[in-house]
Amino acid sequence: MAEDKKKEIDNLTDHNYDGIMEYDNPLPGWWVWLFWGTIVFSIIYFFIVTMAQGELSPLGELRREKAMWQERKLAVLGEMAPSEETMLRLMSEPAMLEQGRSLYVGKCAVCHGQNGEGIVGPNLTDDRYRNVKTLMDVFKVVKDGAGGGSMPAWKTQMMESDMLLVSAYTASLRGEDLPGKTPEAADVEIAPWPKAEEK
Repeated sequence: MAEDKKKEIDNLTDHNYDGIMEYDNPLPGWWVWLFWGTIVFSIIYFFIVTMAQGELSPLGELRREKAMWQERKLAVLGEMAPSEETMLRLMSEPAMLEQGRSLYVGKCAVCHGQNGEGIVGPNLTDDRYRNVKTLMDVFKVVKDGAGGGSMPAWKTQMMESDMLLVSAYTASLRGEDLPGKTPEAADVEIAPWPKAEEK
């Protein structure tokens, strides 16, 4: 009994907090193995990711996914030349408009609103425009920007096919007349878009 009491006292550390003391018990074996295992794994993972030039990282996976998505899109669309015919074709295909909408939400909605009603950017759902007179002007504004930089040029950040998709979606919003930002004095009403059958 006395030996047990002495052993118990020997296992105590010198830490004493208002009479509360701490045992110097060894860490559980499973915890020690797990600790060293994570260190070994992190070292191996670091060298593998470094040698793969980041392709095994989440960023590399995102690059592969984007490349695959682009490849599939081109397989469906074929090579798209920026023309009025292409814009009208994209505007007539719901699946293409859906792709254009996903791009629009990610790139344009912060200024033009989720549905094109306009916030700081103009309302895209009415018939009044400032930098657009023809259907292809929509693509030009997306590509080169407008308003002295207030509308950014997306040509350095988006592929041409993506700019065509988002331009077609944007043009398709015309006529919905959603309540939102009111036109300014410089905005003028333009002629309707051409019909696909007229081309």
